[in-house]
This record gives sequence, structure tokens and C-alpha cells, in this order.
Amino acid sequence: MTKAQVRTYYQKKRKQLDSNEKLNREGKLYARLRETYLLPGKSVHSFLSIKRFNEIDTFPLLQWDDINWVLSKTTLGRIEMKHFEYDTNVPFEFNDWGIPEPSGGRVVTEKEIDIVLVPLLAFNLDGHRVGYGKGYYDDFLSKCRADCIKIGLSLFDEAVDVEGIAEHDIPLNRILTPNLSYHF
Repeated sequence: MTKAQVRTYYQKKRKQLDSNEKLNREGKLYARLRETYLLPGKSVHSFLSIKRFNEIDTFPLLQWDDINWVLSKTTLGRIEMKHFEYDTNVPFEFNDWGIPEPSGGRVVTEKEIDIVLVPLLAFNLDGHRVGYGKGYYDDFLSKCRADCIKIGLSLFDEAVDVEGIAEHDIPLNRILTPNLSYHF
């Protein structure tokens, strides 16, 4: 499938998940993350979900206060993300796409981040993800340290064949699904 076909198919598939099934899958993902990757003291960047797209809800992860959470704010119109240390005293704002973002706080550079939790619609067996196609995460991941662990989170276990992987598409190190872990 082309990236456009993958996007259409998995957006529809994700929207069709009923709330109980989605919660069940998210619970399994949270447990896998906690058991294997989210270790105390690590600096972990997380995306925040777009509720209307039925994305994985990452807000419950922010309750794990032994993790140094980092959140982003996008610069719309430019492929750029600015990163901030999560602070419960800093309110969130919604950008034009409906993504909650911190309104400010202590700026964190990409080099300070140990682990990045990456949103995706689907993935292939080479660790490439299909997102919404704007390029924000590829740009961000290209600036991270070589030893930064990039983990994609998927509500679906299956990998897909994807046509059109580009040279600038940054592969992930891991993909976690409710029932499987892929290592690349």
C-alpha cells in the first residue's frame, strides 16, 4: 500500500475501535512500556493525543512522576518542534490541529532526551512508521542523540508493507503494540 492508502485505512480502523477495546489495548501498551522501557530518572519525550482521531491516550503516562517527561509544541507552517519539561503548573493550549501543547516551561534540547514515544498510524518490518505525513517527527528524530531510543506505539499488532519510504524517513528502534514488541 502507498502511505496515503495506509493512512486512510488505519485512520478508519482506529476510529472504529470502541472505547472499551481501545482502553484494553492502551492498558496493555502502558504495562509493556512500564515493564521494559520507562525507567525512573529517564528523560522521555511523549506525544499528546488528538482525541478526535482516537489516538493512543498518553496523558495517563504523565502520572508516572519518576520519569522526566518532555512534551512538544509545534511551529505551524514550519517543520519545527520546541520541547519543554512537563510541569503540572504550566497549562496546555490546543494548536490548530487539536493537539494539546504546553504553553511554556523549561526548554529541553533534543540531545537531552533518552527515549522518544512516537505516534503512528502503521509501521513496517524495517521500523518505518506512517504518520500524518507532515514531517515533524522525522525532523525531530534526526536531531536526537544516536543512542536515543525511538519507540513507536501502535494499537494494532500487525506490520504492513508500505510503498514510498523516503531517505529522510527516520526508522524507529522499537514498536510496541498491545501484544507484541518489535526490535529493529
